[in-house]
Amino acid sequence: MEIELTSSSPLLTPSGDLAQIGWARQALLDCNLEQAAFYPPALRFIQRYRLKRWDYYAVFTPRRFFSATIADLGYAANVFVYTLDWSTSALHEEGLILPASSVHLPR
Repeated sequence: MEIELTSSSPLLTPSGDLAQIGWARQALLDCNLEQAAFYPPALRFIQRYRLKRWDYYAVFTPRRFFSATIADLGYAANVFVYTLDWSTSALHEEGLILPASSVHLPR
């Protein structure tokens, strides 16, 4: 049986393991990726380049599909949107790559 999480806590322990395992009815865990130590101290500077955060949004209608993503890739930011017309299969997409500090996503 799975455990229901009812109190807030960090997502990860300092070693990078999950602090709690289970499910929650609302957002309770603080996404503390930058505090976890995935690498030994001498290599810790490269950790930020492996961490990724993104927000994804989508809207469906009977005629069209719209999607937008804002991503912080550590070394760059990526923003892209696309629309799809279901009847014609016409796809239109636009993307933008920005410097790393251009996007700030919530934890």
